[in-house]
Amino acid sequence: MKNKLQLTLLLLMGATQLFAQNTVGTDFWFTIMPNAEDFTGTGSYYVRAPELRVTGERSCSGMVSNPHTGWSETFEVAEGQAAIIPIPVEQSYALDSSDCILETGIHVETTDSVSVFVGNYTKASFDVYCALPTPSLGSDYLVQTYDAIGNDDDIRALLSVIAVEDNTTVDFLLSCDTKHGHFANNPFSVTLQEGECYQLQAANNQCFNGSRVSVRDRKQNVAVLAGNRYLYVPNDSITCADQGEEQMMPASTLGRRFVIVQTRGRVTDYVRVTALKGPCEIRKDGVLLGVVGANQYLDFCITSNEQASFLETSEPAIVGLYSMGSSNEGNSGDPSMVITNPLEQQVESATFCTFRTTFSRHHFVNIVTETDKVSGMMLDTVDISSEFSLVPGNPEYSYARIQLEDDGTYRLSNDGGFLAQVYGYGYAEAYSFWAGSSVLTSELSVNNEPELEHPEGFEADIDETLSFRLQTNYDLSEAHWDFGDGQTATATGHAMQHSYGVGGNYRLSCDLYRQNQFGQQVFAGRVSTIIHVGTAGLDEPFAEMICFYPNPGKDVLNIRIALQNARVEVYDVMGRLVHEQEITEGVTAIDAEAWPSGVYVWKVIADGKEAEMGKWIKQ
Repeated sequence: MKNKLQLTLLLLMGATQLFAQNTVGTDFWFTIMPNAEDFTGTGSYYVRAPELRVTGERSCSGMVSNPHTGWSETFEVAEGQAAIIPIPVEQSYALDSSDCILETGIHVETTDSVSVFVGNYTKASFDVYCALPTPSLGSDYLVQTYDAIGNDDDIRALLSVIAVEDNTTVDFLLSCDTKHGHFANNPFSVTLQEGECYQLQAANNQCFNGSRVSVRDRKQNVAVLAGNRYLYVPNDSITCADQGEEQMMPASTLGRRFVIVQTRGRVTDYVRVTALKGPCEIRKDGVLLGVVGANQYLDFCITSNEQASFLETSEPAIVGLYSMGSSNEGNSGDPSMVITNPLEQQVESATFCTFRTTFSRHHFVNIVTETDKVSGMMLDTVDISSEFSLVPGNPEYSYARIQLEDDGTYRLSNDGGFLAQVYGYGYAEAYSFWAGSSVLTSELSVNNEPELEHPEGFEADIDETLSFRLQTNYDLSEAHWDFGDGQTATATGHAMQHSYGVGGNYRLSCDLYRQNQFGQQVFAGRVSTIIHVGTAGLDEPFAEMICFYPNPGKDVLNIRIALQNARVEVYDVMGRLVHEQEITEGVTAIDAEAWPSGVYVWKVIADGKEAEMGKWIKQ
């Protein structure tokens, strides 16, 4: 069946279009992660019902299968409609398994381009994610999940990795301990075959936020899913909880500019920003919220009084929107999770559907587009330009929050591009997912070494000629280089060379542009790194010499350090200095009893240089 489908695709679409990067595609790999309680009853309340909804702008056929078990189902997609395909629990679901390889990879092939939305349902616990097609997957990922609160098995953070080809070796560096014996910051590797899934569940009261997943052979890709079996937002003082899961975007697609649109009908949403590199400055509507290190995060709230905000980070970041749960049926219902796409990942059309379940009765779509493109915004055949308002923090962008019908299929379109998030909720349930993304990837290498593998930057000699190369999955029209030493250059190719005549630390950056269908220059992303010229590195990694604990903690913050003549600075999430003192080799205890609960950023300065930074959470 596979060969027949691929032959039909080549005849219908042509080989070049087959491999276009987008959330629309013809080949997908994914799995179903554990959901909520381990129900043992027999009524409809206890039925687990994972399903796919497949949408397309043209009619086509397809097949969903588990190659390891031999199970398969064919389906038909009608133009502008959603095909609904139930997934048998035994084909894709391993409830309590962790730290193990499972044969739960699900494969979808279609004869024309489609979007695949994966629903994970059991009554009172539900979420949906938009699956990435195989050509849009990556080899390096930063993971975002929310805090897992509670000691029950059904309240755990989740991480799943699915291989799309044989002999794929995956390297893990986790930010937390797991249920069955892997520990935070202790790297390990797993080799997977096509369709195999490596499933992890976090230890109690821990989460995978800030974990890194990478493939040993960068020419191989994997799909990565993450979330929570049962999600409390912001904590278990809110009685309502729900499943939260999303497909992670490859690290090379993460951006720096976002518009956050508050969930219609909710009082408060929580935003989590996790940085790929550090130090990363995080600004909301131009105001500095804080600075975090690589793989660290910052949380903040948006309320119904500020329906949209402009977010900008100095380094690539993953941004999650978490809607607060509520026990008030007339208000909103359970929490939900969705990853916010960066502004450069806009699409020109998206066909999606809403999900009506036992309780999810209110459905919406949030849309963001450039203000001068609002006039082209269509929902099906209806002009919705009058629904838009300016984003207060950046009037170059506008947003709308539009209510939808139950169990409907819709098409958004705008030749100028847009981003959209779909969501629904009701008492005891909620879901949220992105409607589509262009999944543009932008990667930089220095002397043939990938920048993503060198978060600390690169060392160079004075007057050494450095070779820079860009790798993109789109046609690059211009590259605007800033070498950090006062010199700049504009090129139309992917390669550039430069040398530095004076020693120092230089931030190299490059803004990338592509042409849209109208021949206009469109910003496609930015890559950057630090070039250390003629500066000797430290003899010993600071990360091995500094430890802040316990984390999270309460009234005392302990610092274990193997450095002399150092100083510590602690900042709150608003970037305000709350504590500083000189520290010496050994263990230093800081009295934090008077500090409000929340996230703090610490920095250690040694020999006049910033030695290390990180975050500390006060409970």
